[in-house]
Amino acid sequence: MSSTNGDVGRDPQKLIGLLQVVAMVATTIILIASVAGTHWLYQSYVIKISKLDAIRTSELIIAIESRFLKASSPSESPLTDYMDSAALDRLDQRMDKFLSPHGILKVKVFSPNRTVVYSTDRSIIGQQNANNPNLLKALQGEPVSNLQTKESILDIKSEQRFDVDVVETYVPIRNADGAVVGCFEIYQDTTIFRNEVANGVTMSVVVLGSVLLLVFSIAYLFLKTAVNRLLDAQEKLHDMAIRDSLTGLINRREIAIRGEQEFSRYKRLSIGSEHTPYSVMMIDLDHFKSINDNYGHVVGDQVLRQVADYLAQAVRNYSNVGRYGGEEFILVLPGGSSEDAWSIAERIRSGISSQPIDFDGGVVSVTVSIGVSLVSEDDACFEDTVDRADRALYQAKEQGRNRVSGL
Repeated sequence: MSSTNGDVGRDPQKLIGLLQVVAMVATTIILIASVAGTHWLYQSYVIKISKLDAIRTSELIIAIESRFLKASSPSESPLTDYMDSAALDRLDQRMDKFLSPHGILKVKVFSPNRTVVYSTDRSIIGQQNANNPNLLKALQGEPVSNLQTKESILDIKSEQRFDVDVVETYVPIRNADGAVVGCFEIYQDTTIFRNEVANGVTMSVVVLGSVLLLVFSIAYLFLKTAVNRLLDAQEKLHDMAIRDSLTGLINRREIAIRGEQEFSRYKRLSIGSEHTPYSVMMIDLDHFKSINDNYGHVVGDQVLRQVADYLAQAVRNYSNVGRYGGEEFILVLPGGSSEDAWSIAERIRSGISSQPIDFDGGVVSVTVSIGVSLVSEDDACFEDTVDRADRALYQAKEQGRNRVSGL
């Protein structure tokens, strides 16, 4: 766990990838919460409006049908008595005429003992609803509303309706003294709000999603720009750490690291199979001190840079060439035999000696001595191969310079 976190912290690209994932997860959570919250708000609004409408409707019913809805005490029925069939027919007609235009699907009237004393659905009159918590709250004086979706329901005209959103509201009926003497149960058709709720939720999510997309996009662009600058800075710092400032070649420390990697590769691939050797060349500019003494250090630096450029172009891309120190360079060439290494070294020697170096005010000829060594099974590390190449270089100088020698 800590290793993974460390990798992310060291790699800005991994960090920005992680932040993208976090942003997508956060956006998804926010949008889901927005859908749920917005839907709840719209639904609560519909219930609240329906509840107020139901209370006003119940007050109008009481006012219009006051001669039937009379009771002096909570123990009495809100109807004067159970009406006969003809009286119920007339009441149904009045209810239909009054309530149908307002989306009322059904009306029930309960007595204090929770018995249905009137309903637009004649078949349930006389039934008792003893285990209805909303009815019990209403009989205690608290109006209650809830939204339901009915697969089917009989409306006030006794017609079957399907897939209907209904707000079911229980409204207490009070007598002149304010005592609860019964309860209305009013079903209101709110299906017409379904599309409005869906559209409102959709619009809210689209707007919020657009805002989040804009915010995260702007944040991402800023972050991406910052990360790119950081990567550029890291790359420059890394380049400064591994390269020689004068020649642009990799420095001695870096060539040692890459050489050890090549040595490890050689050891690994040579087990149980043919060897995959590499060769090392140590290259030294002949009489470089005299160039500095005769032409100055500025010309000397220019000579070093041009020799370095030649070496970088003379070897294969997968070879490593670096400045070993002073006027010494080192090449690590994977693969090939000692004859191949000798051939490359001779080509480098002749190429440098045949190209005089121009500088402001004149021309200077440069030659190099090269020591070559091929990795051996007796080598314990990369430095052993380098040491033999260095001794071969010393041998080339002892033999007169501008030549190649190998060990």
